[in-house]
Amino acid sequence: MKTTWIGLGAAALLVSGVGTATALDSGPQQADRAAWKKCPLGAVCLYTEPNGRGKVYKIWGKTNHNFKGIESIWNHGDRSQGPAYAKVKYNSNKWRCYGPGGYSARIRPAIEVDAVRWRTGC
Repeated sequence: MKTTWIGLGAAALLVSGVGTATALDSGPQQADRAAWKKCPLGAVCLYTEPNGRGKVYKIWGKTNHNFKGIESIWNHGDRSQGPAYAKVKYNSNKWRCYGPGGYSARIRPAIEVDAVRWRTGC
């Protein structure tokens, strides 16, 4: 597996290679818990396939980097380390806030994430 660190100002981003509605939907019944384990505590993870599968982008800090083809998101934010709510900007002008443990398991069609901001609440 190839791992690449990308520096983004004050933030660092880790990219790891792993093995039709417009709504962002979520729910525990749609999650494959084993697949989500690639997301470490304190990160928000963006996946290129539904249910935490495919290529994963692990984000610990603020970023304006664009991520195309995102089909699932999980916030594994850590409240003990400061802001744990991930505010995600997608498709150029829409925002969604994910509290710690919040996720979207199936995003159809895939979205482009434009930015991530960490907050103390939604």
